[in-house]
Amino acid sequence: MQQDEMWAVQYGSYGGPEVLTIGSTPKPKVGRGEVLVEVSGFSLNNVDVEKRRGKMKGVNGFGFPKGIGVDFAGVVADVGEGANRWRIGDRVWGYLGIKPCGESGAAAQYVAVRPNKIAHAPTNISIQEAAAFPLAGLTALQALRDTLKVEPGQRTLVVGGSGGVGSTAVQVAAALGAEVDAVVGSQASVATKAGANRIFDYHSVTPDDIAERYDAIL
Repeated sequence: MQQDEMWAVQYGSYGGPEVLTIGSTPKPKVGRGEVLVEVSGFSLNNVDVEKRRGKMKGVNGFGFPKGIGVDFAGVVADVGEGANRWRIGDRVWGYLGIKPCGESGAAAQYVAVRPNKIAHAPTNISIQEAAAFPLAGLTALQALRDTLKVEPGQRTLVVGGSGGVGSTAVQVAAALGAEVDAVVGSQASVATKAGANRIFDYHSVTPDDIAERYDAIL
């Protein structure tokens, strides 16, 4: 492979998982105000699956090949002029956004991003674990902090508290100082470990069975 190329997961048509291939594509060049990240891990979300299936052609377009993935974590490999906050070697996690990925998405050796798309990755988890959080974390944070405006001491119920967004939302709500309960269908221990006080199994509990009153429900 040439120095100006890299490996990336791509698909040449819309369809199931069988359309995914690993191929070479041009390595992104870091532009003014951009940061080049060497990807250590990426994760796939439902939006990536729907885009690959062709359910979001209005966003994803019709040109091929396309890359896949919006969540990633890695190490800064190069810094463009004007992106002075970042240093080569910084551990970061990031989110590409819901947009056409072009020939490469987060499932690639490198991504070039604007500085507002990345942040310093936490040091208490592995860089690969960090790659699983960006979209789920942003969804939970914006819903609880910005939309529901959860405050310390408020009673908060998270529905789907053992899923990706839900388990993250339980942690975010707890970090905001809320008293958190969760509704789950399985893996109750995930919600408990995330910080939920009470667990309701929707297989055996209906909304009418929950006597508590909540300040916020997600």
